[in-house]
Amino acid sequence: MVLKLFLMVVMLVRTSLVFAGPVTSLGLPWCVERNESLDKMQLNCLKSMDVSRDLRKSFDEIQLQKNSCPKCKLSVINGDKYFALYHHPFVVVAIKFPDSGAGYDLHIVFKERPMYEFLAWMDYDQARDTYKLGLIDAMEPSKKIATLVTKLQKKEFEQFWFER
Repeated sequence: MVLKLFLMVVMLVRTSLVFAGPVTSLGLPWCVERNESLDKMQLNCLKSMDVSRDLRKSFDEIQLQKNSCPKCKLSVINGDKYFALYHHPFVVVAIKFPDSGAGYDLHIVFKERPMYEFLAWMDYDQARDTYKLGLIDAMEPSKKIATLVTKLQKKEFEQFWFER
């Protein structure tokens, strides 16, 4: 319990030091705990968070790991199942801070899977002072997400996509 509380405090302090915008009463960036949206300020806030950039790094590291050892099983839950998507562009459309306090749930969409929203659990790695992907899973297909992804593919939203 004490370790969990310590990790939560470390994450909140780290987040507030990295993020230079308004924060919630919990010390989280204002864009955390909001629903998916096409609001450009929200998308910019989500992309600017370290945890979002760390997801791109996690995908790249996983690809390097798999290239060097194709038969090795990935340490990410469902990592092998969605491996083919990791090199594709994605947008973080929402970030949730679960009660466990040891990481973030990132809600992402890939250009190649426009009907699906994916949940990516980013766990805080204290030793490396970074977040790493712990789980990825597809959520239920939805027309709302398909519409959102279609709109996000317009030129005016290019800047919010994480490219390889």
